[in-house]
Amino acid sequence: MRQGLNPAKGTPMHCYQSDRRLDTAAVDRAFRHDVLKGLGARQRTIPARWLYDHRGSAPF
Repeated sequence: MRQGLNPAKGTPMHCYQSDRRLDTAAVDRAFRHDVLKGLGARQRTIPARWLYDHRGSAPF
């Protein structure tokens, strides 16, 4: 764990590093599929999972 400074508040902030690796090729394929499908639909959409991270999607 590293400790840094939260630039917005000037308070300490903790950073954690994950040992989990992300399969970026699979994510790229899934993103491309979802975007092409959504933009090809009559009512264009992009799934919210591509717009928010875990913390940002918590209110929804």
